[in-house]
Amino acid sequence: MATAQQCRILAIGQFPPPYHGFSIISQAFVDAIGGEREVVKINTAAPGQGSRAGHYLRRLGLLSQALARLLRERLRGPATLYLPCEGDAGLVLTLALVASGRLLGCPTVLHHHSFGYINAPSRLMRAVVRSGGHQLRHVFLCQIMQDAYVARYGPVAQSWTQSNAAFVPVPAAPAAAARSADGLVIGHLSNLTREKGLHTFLELFRAARSRGLPVRAVLAGPAAAAADAAAIAQTCGEFPGAFEYRGPLLGAQKDAFYQAIDVFVFPTDYANEAQPVVLFEAQAHGNLVASKLRGCIAAQLGDDALAVTADQNFLASTLPWLESLLARGAQLGARKTAVGLAFRSAHAQAQAQLRQLAAAL
Repeated sequence: MATAQQCRILAIGQFPPPYHGFSIISQAFVDAIGGEREVVKINTAAPGQGSRAGHYLRRLGLLSQALARLLRERLRGPATLYLPCEGDAGLVLTLALVASGRLLGCPTVLHHHSFGYINAPSRLMRAVVRSGGHQLRHVFLCQIMQDAYVARYGPVAQSWTQSNAAFVPVPAAPAAAARSADGLVIGHLSNLTREKGLHTFLELFRAARSRGLPVRAVLAGPAAAAADAAAIAQTCGEFPGAFEYRGPLLGAQKDAFYQAIDVFVFPTDYANEAQPVVLFEAQAHGNLVASKLRGCIAAQLGDDALAVTADQNFLASTLPWLESLLARGAQLGARKTAVGLAFRSAHAQAQAQLRQLAAAL
């Protein structure tokens, strides 16, 4: 039987702070698989503002510290290396860690969170595959991701699928069936950028109001770029009382956001989009969802959702759907309840996956 030391996990990656989907899920995964094992967590996240070049320089400095710590920990005895896989230029860090893990004889688990290197071939990811060799194991977010990765980079020796639904809390009470008495409330929460769908959401709201639809909107999340903040402020000024911006939200404030809306709108064009946690959070609170299909999103959406493909116009697809929801308003409460119950089932299944994965590791 393996000793506690042999079951040690060296987890190297971005952990909070700062708080974003990648770091939050990485932390939740490490917490879940730890159990009675010793888990050594080494954070390579670089908090703070500044230029992109400065950000990566800070992260390279953290990488050098992580590699030195990896060597020291390996000298203590055997361990499994757990790496949340980076995207874009961050793959340089992943490559260095995978190669070091192989040199030190550490079985390495690569947890994929990005479709950037799956949608288009990446020389860096090919180098990661070569460096990791046959001891490299993979955790994918869904079967769609695994199939697409294998089609792009070839078969993998060992892999698991693990849905992010396992890390989204189920509300204490079932999702409320109540709806807005004066129409429909649509909402969007994300890092508020053009590629994540901010401007499409604003256009959808304007188009719905111009059609005379009784639609209100609630927006939440940080807007870092001046142009994005200006677009939000302009919309707030044009539609006082009908458009609300709540800013960045955490904890109970985020729960209140989901409880205040009927439909969560997610028109993402983000190239790395994989399995956005906000969709699971919205469904946990009984929100219907209208989303573009990217990454694993097709596997996240239930029968009551609106799935808009890449070749479809989001506004042209979503406006008639909102009209149909308003026309059948009496049914909306029951549909919201069904969405919340369906998420509970998905959460339970993902938790069972996680227990099996923790045991396998």
